[in-house]
Amino acid sequence: MGAVPAECRRFTLGEVRDGGHRPRLSLHEGSLWDVLELARSVGNDDPEIVVFGIEPDRVGPSPDLSEALRARLGEYASAVAHEF
Repeated sequence: MGAVPAECRRFTLGEVRDGGHRPRLSLHEGSLWDVLELARSVGNDDPEIVVFGIEPDRVGPSPDLSEALRARLGEYASAVAHEF
């Protein structure tokens, strides 16, 4: 997203753009763009889909969230709950 770490942004399907090719680490891995393209190809272009993206603080192997993300979990949950 190019935002500051831990920033949360809300997107609709029409706002999602392909971020370019990234190498996959597994055959089980797929990007959001891949999933949306698959949905569109089978006729499921639902305008009600909303996506929330959170800018990572760091990317790498770890079972834990960064402190910046952990501190804002309540804010993220409230943003998602507000959609209902």
